[in-house]
Amino acid sequence: MNYKHERKFYTGLSYLCVCCVGVFILFHPTILSNFAYMQADPGDTRLNNYFLEHFFKIISDRKYIGDLWSPPFFYPIKNVLAFSDNLFASAPIYAILRIFFPSDISFQLWMIIVCIFCFMSFSFLLRYYKVSHIVTMLGAFLFAFGLIRNNAIYHQQLLPEFFTPFAFMNSWIFFNKPSKLHFNLVLLFIYLQLLAGIYLGWFLIFSLTIFFTIGYLLNRENLNKFIIDCSYNYKQYTLIICFWLWLNYITFLPYIKAKGELGGRTWEQVYIGIPKVSSWFSVPRGNFWFPALNAAVQDSQTVIEPNMFPGFIVFLLIVLCLYTLVFKKKLLNSEKFLLLKVCLGTFFTIFILSTNLFSEFSLWRIIYEIVPGASIIRAVTRISIIAYFYIILAGSVCLDCLLKSSLVKKHLRSIILVILFAWCFIEQPVIELNSYDKSLYAQEISEIKELISKTTCQTAYVFLEPGLDPKIPANVTNLSAMWAGIETNIPVINGYSGNAPRFYGDSARSKTANEIFEWLRTNGKYNYSVCLIARQNMENPFNIPSDYFFTKITSSAGRFNCFKLHSPSN
Repeated sequence: MNYKHERKFYTGLSYLCVCCVGVFILFHPTILSNFAYMQADPGDTRLNNYFLEHFFKIISDRKYIGDLWSPPFFYPIKNVLAFSDNLFASAPIYAILRIFFPSDISFQLWMIIVCIFCFMSFSFLLRYYKVSHIVTMLGAFLFAFGLIRNNAIYHQQLLPEFFTPFAFMNSWIFFNKPSKLHFNLVLLFIYLQLLAGIYLGWFLIFSLTIFFTIGYLLNRENLNKFIIDCSYNYKQYTLIICFWLWLNYITFLPYIKAKGELGGRTWEQVYIGIPKVSSWFSVPRGNFWFPALNAAVQDSQTVIEPNMFPGFIVFLLIVLCLYTLVFKKKLLNSEKFLLLKVCLGTFFTIFILSTNLFSEFSLWRIIYEIVPGASIIRAVTRISIIAYFYIILAGSVCLDCLLKSSLVKKHLRSIILVILFAWCFIEQPVIELNSYDKSLYAQEISEIKELISKTTCQTAYVFLEPGLDPKIPANVTNLSAMWAGIETNIPVINGYSGNAPRFYGDSARSKTANEIFEWLRTNGKYNYSVCLIARQNMENPFNIPSDYFFTKITSSAGRFNCFKLHSPSN
């Protein structure tokens, strides 16, 4: 092996090692349990797994009763997938895994792989800017496996952010030298990011709008290039934009219909998801900084999903960027100088717009009122995912320039990088990551499946209380019902999602027999037989009226009873 090939081999091995460390830090409960424990909770985790399984059923099972936008829950309502993220762009990864593994392990591997893809795509972006390999590994680690991704692991639709670096790279190329090719690529990767996660895609569009606005304000030469290019090619750009808008309209029409039916979120609902300043310093329990930042954690508890702290190393990157821009700008070429300014400007603009800075007033109210799609964003705190993207990018480029400069002696570079990596590996992990025993819920689903199969009902409903774990809301039983339904190919009336259909009522509260039949009649389903399933120790949990004919069956394990009901008109 010659020197060049040997160097490539060890560079690749270094990337692999850093990636493996990142995977272990973020997924150690899964790995140490030999995949017996699932991250992070039996609520949203199983819901996202369900959506991916639904996609797999669509492409692999001709007898499957669901269709693309209508998985068989909240029966008989259609287009219920539009109440949540669809995960379409990352679903093929799951589908490939599903060929070889059961649904739960496929989902655990899916989580790991999409984070690895984030590591790879961000590495590709930094290498485009000719950042050294070692700094690239550091930046990609922070983006893919750090506290930023850890804060998102409770809502796995926020994990597949690997299209964002490619969208930004093509945006930067287009910003400097407009062309139809890169404009198309920008729109393509935005579209794919929207398909991978609605939140991630919307935040990407929002941030790129700010990015281009600041960029053109700071660089009139590039603005003139853009104007000239548009004046020559305005017809082509108009057609491209119209086609892209039409494609998004067709793709996300179910979401538009769902919003039309359910309405957007009220300002009061959105307001509790707007971060405070303290939210940017709020860190989950089990992190190295939790004792020191406990005051910020307590102050931000009134905010939905308050943990936004990325680690002090990310704040160090902000300081390095500001220091270099003010005092050492000669170390940067014109492209990187502009990149740092625009990225920092984008981050601080997002921070100011999205944070509740003054008493009860927030500039986000303006965004909520005038920006399309903003009214459906409940947890505004999630915007930190895209905000820190710009800081890690700019900070990595800046750090690389400083380390390559004469300011840092050659023998000190390795020491500094070792310290930074050690700092990362100390402050980024969370020791007490949530996970749960998959087997408990698998057994619950198995018994519900058994009763549904035995009774051959047209639809089923599972009573929610008491839940399997008293520490977890009982409404996660809805997910056990949904999983039993998708595996038996029988629709269920239960539902667990970001919204509930009109007239359904509170999906976290159990329904009575009369409410269930009224729900079916309201939606045009008469003369139906329904399996009502509840835990064995409950007497008449559904308040079944005496004029309803029913057959009672008990599961083989004796923990669940099933009442097969026929409506009085049957």
